[in-house]
Parts: sequence; structure tokens; C-alpha cells
Amino acid sequence: MRKSVIVALGKIGDPAAATAIIDAFDDPFFGVRQTAIMAIGKLSQPPVNAIAAAIHGRAGLARHAAIVALGYCDTPEARSILSDMLNSPDPMIRGFALEGLSVHGDKDMLEAAENVVSGDTDPFVLA
Repeated sequence: MRKSVIVALGKIGDPAAATAIIDAFDDPFFGVRQTAIMAIGKLSQPPVNAIAAAIHGRAGLARHAAIVALGYCDTPEARSILSDMLNSPDPMIRGFALEGLSVHGDKDMLEAAENVVSGDTDPFVLA
């Protein structure tokens, strides 16, 4: 049921749904979190600032979901935030930032990401 609600909110596309979708990043079930990640980018005005705040206000899986969700926003601001995260000392943040940057296949951004992590040795980042 929660997953279906998130799908519907994404399809409606109303930016007023942002809070409910972002709250689903904390859901204990992977399917609900993954659906929220994809739904957030379908809003007519992706809430990049709210997602960025969620990244800093959450931990663990919810934080990682918010990082990947930025990639679905496809805005210069979102890509800039993700690009900055490639320099994080936390390999999980670097890895999820790479995943977020790869969502839309922006060639320039992917080349920049490749340059930043080319010397990375963490298995999570390299996976």
C-alpha cells in the first residue's frame, strides 16, 4: 500500500507531495525506499534543497536513498551537490553519489566523476 501511494504521488507530479515522498526514504522496506527515490524526480519541480536537507538530517539507508534521489532530479543543482559528495571521506557517500550521477548519463558529469574516483580503492565505490 505505501509503495502504491508513493507511485501515485510521483505520477501526479505535484511538488506538494515532496515531504511525503522524502519521508518514505526512512521506510524499513527497500521497495518503498526505491520507489520514493524514483518518484521524487517525477515532481514538476524537484525539491533539490529538501533532498539535500534530508541527506544531512538522516543516517544509514535513508541518507543513501536521498543521495541517489538527487540523481533523479536532473537539475544542475542536484548534479553539483552529487559531484561535491565524490570528495567525501565516507565511501558509502561516494558510491551512492556516483550512482546518482549515473542516472541520466550526463557525459561531462560522468567523466568528472571518473576522474575524481579513479584513484579510489574502496570496494563499495568501485562496485
